[in-house]
Order: sequence, then C-alpha cells, then structure tokens
Amino acid sequence: MTHHNRTSPPRDLLWLRRLFTVFVPLGVYSVVRTWRMPDAWDPVPPFHMLYHLVLLPLIGGACVAGWRGHFRTFVLLVIVNRAISAFGALCFFLERALPSSYFYSSNHLEYHAWNLLSVTLSTSILVYLSRRYPPDVPECSGRAPVPLALRLLQGGVLLVAAAIAIDIAPDFWIHLTEDDPCPHSCSELLVQALVVVLLGCAFVASLWKRWPFFVWLSLVGSTLVAFDNFTRLTIASFYGDAYGTAYAPTYLSRNLPVFAFALFSVVYLALRFPPRLSAPAKPSAASAPAPAAD
Repeated sequence: MTHHNRTSPPRDLLWLRRLFTVFVPLGVYSVVRTWRMPDAWDPVPPFHMLYHLVLLPLIGGACVAGWRGHFRTFVLLVIVNRAISAFGALCFFLERALPSSYFYSSNHLEYHAWNLLSVTLSTSILVYLSRRYPPDVPECSGRAPVPLALRLLQGGVLLVAAAIAIDIAPDFWIHLTEDDPCPHSCSELLVQALVVVLLGCAFVASLWKRWPFFVWLSLVGSTLVAFDNFTRLTIASFYGDAYGTAYAPTYLSRNLPVFAFALFSVVYLALRFPPRLSAPAKPSAASAPAPAAD
C-alpha cells in the first residue's frame, strides 16, 4: 500500500499534519512578537528574527503539502523545519543556561523550560521520522554501484566537518588554557561542535555502507550548515567593519562556498532520495512462479 496519495495516508502523518497546522499561528505570533521587540529598530537583523522568518515559510509549506496529500514533500519539509527549530532553540537555551554566556540568567526559568521543550519535541520528531520513514536508497544496497554524486557528497561532508572543526578549535583551546571571560559565544561554539559530530557520524555511516543513515544524517547536517551560514552571511553583510561580507572578501569566499554546498546537498538528497512512505514490496506465495512439470 502506498502512503503518498490522499486516499490512504498514514495515521501518524495525519496527527503530525494537525500539529503543524497549530504551529502556523504560533509561527506568525513569534514573527510579530520578535518584530515588535525593543531592539527592532536596529538596522542589523538579529539571529532570532532570521530564525523565525526562516521557520515560518517551512511550516506553511509543510501544511500546504500535507493538506494537499503530498506526504513525501510534507515529511521532507518537516525534517528541515524541525532541524532548524532544534538548532535555534538549543542556541537560545544555552545562551541563558551557560554561566559563561554573556546572556546568562536564572531569573526566567520558563524561558529555559520553553526552549528545552522545543529542543526535545523537535529532536523527538526527527528521530521518529528517521526510523519510521527512512530515505529510499535502493540502488545503494548490495553490489550495486554507489552514485557518483553520493560519493562526492561523502567527501564534501568530511571536508565541511573538518573546516568547521578547524574553525572552532582555537575557541576550544581558550577554554582549556585560559580562565578569563570567553571572547566568543559559548552556546554557538557548542552547537557548531554538535554539527561537526553529526557530519562526522554521517561520514562514518558511509564508510560502513549504511547509506540510508548517511543520507538522513547528511540531510539534517547540511540543513544546519546552510542555515548557520545563511544567518552569518546575512547578519555580517549589514556591518561596515571587517566582519561585513562587502568589506571582507576572505570572509565571503570562505562562507559562501560552504553555504552553496550545503544548500545543494539538501536539495539533491531531498529530490534524489525521498522518504520511503511504504514498506518494500515482498513477493507473496501466490505470485511465486509454479514449479515446472516433469
């Protein structure tokens, strides 16, 4: 039975579709509330504004795809949306929960609880969808050759993970050798380290020829890399100092290729290996060929 049509959708996806329908007004409220915050006059768009502006179209697109019966697209949009949601909520939680963070505060515990709940919910949905609807990678099983593009992504994932690890290594060294206040965002450092671990696990999965796991981990990891680089390029382009992309070609030449590769990876993996919404067909006894007569 196929589950990508409107006549026989899986029941769990129907519940998930209702949940995302509830997320739509909550997303609109978050954008409006963020826009009306006291620092909204700042010409530089803050991270939390870009975070909600990126999530809202993904939530709306998932709802439209779900209610139109395109459940493969619905699952893919949910995965991308929940990956970014977990990424941002974890950043917000660590900013207020880490004592070394500049924004550390224990006055509003409901803020910590809300972000921690968001991280837990998003992660649970991601894990459930990865187990219930894995990517359809039939041609990579057995002795069939692995597509060249997937091999290139395998090397690209390793290079991106190594580049991010090299970029955050000096900040980790500061934590090990110095006691002064951190000159960087500890929450951002930990989240980027989590992305490195995710991409590293994807590469290890490819070495073990676990290509469905590689595709899923690469899809989530590339989504986080693309979103992180998008926010960096967008925010930095508004500054007129050395961190502005228009004033620092080195910064632009380093982040733009990573963003382009991550975006290509997300689009390619989503289109080439969509989620499998039905169990693989098993040959039945009735369809088996009858033995030849003597």
